[in-house]
Amino acid sequence: GFLTAVRQEVTRAHNATAGADDKWTLDKVIMRSEVKRFERFDEIPGPPPEGVYIHGLFLEGASWNKKDICLSEPEPKVLFAYLPALWVTADVSEKKKRSDFYNCPVYKINTRQYTQHVIDVLLHAGGKPEYHWILRGVALLCAKD
Repeated sequence: GFLTAVRQEVTRAHNATAGADDKWTLDKVIMRSEVKRFERFDEIPGPPPEGVYIHGLFLEGASWNKKDICLSEPEPKVLFAYLPALWVTADVSEKKKRSDFYNCPVYKINTRQYTQHVIDVLLHAGGKPEYHWILRGVALLCAKD
């Protein structure tokens, strides 16, 4: 689908300018993500140099700390928090796991089933261990309803 096309386009662009020993193969390329500071669609200056911006995702079980650019505890009685624009691109796979990040699942809708799973993205854990966010059931949703 769409995210596979992003991986393919970034890989092709990299291989067009890379040397013979620095070529990427699609089976070694993973998705990489980074939350940007763009809160509204009209704040995004244009397309990123590579990859795509994804706008309109909602956090369930946590909120987003805009100052520190990391996950934080949810506000009382707030079920969903808006996530600023997410930059998604491709990169060569990393062997080591980064302990300061939470591997957050993204679902199409609030029903958390395998058939609704889209991708996992790394979100900065705000100094808390990953299991802290797992126990809270933190996930990103494409739609709240």
